[in-house]
Amino acid sequence: MRIPEDCYCNVIPEIKELRFVRKKMVVKLVDGRIFILPLSAFPSILKIPENERNNFTLLSSSEFTWEGFDKVYNLDQVIGKYEIYYHESDYTYDPSLLIKIKNKGEGFAYVVPRFTRFFFRNEETIEIHFRDKRVLICPLERFPGIRVLPLKKRRKYEQWGWEIQWDTDFTNTSCIPEDFLGFFWK
Repeated sequence: MRIPEDCYCNVIPEIKELRFVRKKMVVKLVDGRIFILPLSAFPSILKIPENERNNFTLLSSSEFTWEGFDKVYNLDQVIGKYEIYYHESDYTYDPSLLIKIKNKGEGFAYVVPRFTRFFFRNEETIEIHFRDKRVLICPLERFPGIRVLPLKKRRKYEQWGWEIQWDTDFTNTSCIPEDFLGFFWK
């Protein structure tokens, strides 16, 4: 099993700020990551009037709800629940797994994360777009292999299924979605 040393794995996520803008949920974590999520993945939240969405209550550093609301949301629904689709052999996955876990509750707990695009808007962050319409803005402080690359070289990466890879003269840096999402390794 590959457990990278420099990433967000084994970082326990905590909500720093939560807000709702139009049909998006923006979740800022204490560690600096920012998730921008489509509310279409949270049909119950879409039913809350837009002017009341920002009146939520944080129940803990990882859970939130609204007064009089019968659901509690947690960071598993924002980040994903790694144990559900984990596959040990080289981070390949069984396509039938996608069928098994489709439409299991609200949010992204049961969604296998797949990269679609990367943007390096500045020296300090990477913006990652996922197939499921999530966007993650992630500080690069935990990715020294990427951070040392000049901005021009950062934009030249290859994607191999779940993995992205940067080849340079002195290093071979690769990342998978879990490195950025930060699933807690057990």
